[in-house]
Amino acid sequence: MNAATLQHYQQENRRLRAENEKLLEENVALRSYLTVLEELYQATQEITSKDNLFELLNVILYSAMRVIRAEDGSLLLHDESNGELEFVLVHSQIQQELIGHRIPEDEGVAGWVARNKSPLIVNRPRQDPRFSDSVDSAFNFSTSGLVAVPMMTGDKLMGVIELLNKEDHTDFNSTDTLLLLILGQAAATALEEIRRHTETGPGAE
Repeated sequence: MNAATLQHYQQENRRLRAENEKLLEENVALRSYLTVLEELYQATQEITSKDNLFELLNVILYSAMRVIRAEDGSLLLHDESNGELEFVLVHSQIQQELIGHRIPEDEGVAGWVARNKSPLIVNRPRQDPRFSDSVDSAFNFSTSGLVAVPMMTGDKLMGVIELLNKEDHTDFNSTDTLLLLILGQAAATALEEIRRHTETGPGAE
């Protein structure tokens, strides 16, 4: 075997090894996704009363953070009356300060997602004009990357889910967006149910 042939085999071996490692990583990620989706399904079976629907939203947000391996996450409700987004659920080191905080629906990544009713990944926030550092500045926080999706029921915007800062400092990707869209749909359905019960009033069936 000459040197050129040996080099070719070595290169091919490295390529195959890299492909196998990538497939293994994807397989592990897929198993993680399926595990969290199964847990979420079980939670939806257990959380059935209207009083516990808000807890379901909390489970959805936590599940999203866990499977996508995000350090921080938030769920914002859309207020049509004044065109604002309100932080109603937050898993973060600044959650106590951030819950109840409102931002205009035309501000930042969440605002862009709300206006366009489309998901968005921003892995270099300081280089993206759609990112606003108002929350970072106000609460001494640091956003290194984020993915956000709208929560929709039909054409109606219910709110936005944001995940920030991956635990392993890697970029958010299209697979993360797809999973978050699925969970966002579940959250939107729960929000619509909460709204319906609120409008019909206590004791209504």
